Amino acid sequence: MTMSRNGIDPGPVPPPPTGKRLQTQASRQPAHAARRGIGRIHRPSLTNSCYYLALAYYTAATLLSYSFFISRPIIHLLCGDSKRVLILCIVLIIINECLNEPKYSFLGTLVFLPLMLTCSLVTINTGNPMTLAILFFVYGGRRLNLTRVLEVAIAVSLLTAAVIVLSSQAGMITDYIQVTDERRRHFLGFLYALHGPQVIFNCMLSYIVAKQEKIRPLPLLSLVLLSLGGYLLTNSRSLTFMSLLAAVMAGLYTLFYRRIRQSSVQYWIHLIPAILTFPILAVLSFYIPLQYTAGNGMMAQLNRALGYRLSLAKDALQSHDLHLFGDHISWSGGGITPKGQANNIADYNYVDSSYIKGALDYGIIFMGLALAIWTLLMIRSVRRRQYIVIPIFLILALHATADDLFLRLCFNSLWLCAIWLVQDLERWSGTEWVEHRLQHIRRKLGFMPSHASRRSL
Repeated sequence: MTMSRNGIDPGPVPPPPTGKRLQTQASRQPAHAARRGIGRIHRPSLTNSCYYLALAYYTAATLLSYSFFISRPIIHLLCGDSKRVLILCIVLIIINECLNEPKYSFLGTLVFLPLMLTCSLVTINTGNPMTLAILFFVYGGRRLNLTRVLEVAIAVSLLTAAVIVLSSQAGMITDYIQVTDERRRHFLGFLYALHGPQVIFNCMLSYIVAKQEKIRPLPLLSLVLLSLGGYLLTNSRSLTFMSLLAAVMAGLYTLFYRRIRQSSVQYWIHLIPAILTFPILAVLSFYIPLQYTAGNGMMAQLNRALGYRLSLAKDALQSHDLHLFGDHISWSGGGITPKGQANNIADYNYVDSSYIKGALDYGIIFMGLALAIWTLLMIRSVRRRQYIVIPIFLILALHATADDLFLRLCFNSLWLCAIWLVQDLERWSGTEWVEHRLQHIRRKLGFMPSHASRRSL
């Protein structure tokens, strides 16, 4: 008989785990160890709340700045200055990094620093910190699950848009109504009629990419109904068509995704459009307007059908030079000021194409990097057999030819998909071959002693 320290018999000692219990405990250990690993993706926790708070604040603040709420003093103080909003978000992201005991890879830092320098120069030239916001939210979310990140962006976007729309219908802010010969548009509390439908379109695409095989009919149907309601009030034809097209593709993929994933379609058939989509559409966005002439009857008809986008794009390309890091350009569009004053139609010079406007506003280098990022995301989707992500990115690339909101994070949360690329980069940088090459580079740069100097020590 064995006695415990206080003299009480503890009873029979339980036998060591055997058989299935032993296998279960052994199989659990690597999972716990993996979750504690520095290079693994962290589950949502309180330590990541600072990042989600920054993302929620930035999304809500930027959407409110595009609404009549911006005329309210308290909202203008909290959301009016985009640089102040971004600085607060960066502080929260840095706090989140410190709480998670970060460990940075040499290769990841080698990529991040030049990108930060490029985005900083773009911000200085244009006065718009949009590019820095994309960079910090992508790099700061590299340890997180992208599905969770997109879910937060979707929830905040829908909630903020609902507050704006309901406030406009309740009379708390202005619901500006634009009446023309062809259409009647409600602005629904926003400063432009298409901002509300764009939020729904963004949530539709983000939901499909976040869930993929786990898409549920009720949320998808709800977004379809919201899109149709937005069309009835704003007459947003192209956005509604793109949203319905994405919903149909998501529905078909949900029904037949097992057959689609098991199909024997050759790899290169998916890879070729993945590589060429964004570059070809960018080239065509420049080439077609530059070939436009008013004397060509077919081109004139196409220009009228596209809402005079060809002539406006050609005038912009002829009036402004392309710079490496962008330039500050004054655009006059079809929106209104927070005081409810419409822009003079005679001064209208707005360009809807994201490819042209992005190159003029943010420079050739940033647009080149943006095209490279989206092309890499397309290639990654093909390699990972994410067959629903590929058509969603195709829809987004096509929509960017006639809409400039593609470049803004609050209207295009799929910029956060670049988190996938950062996660892949960090996994790849941990391989033996890459570590050997990086050690060689660090030794050449003098960051670590050579073999001879280490032996002398």
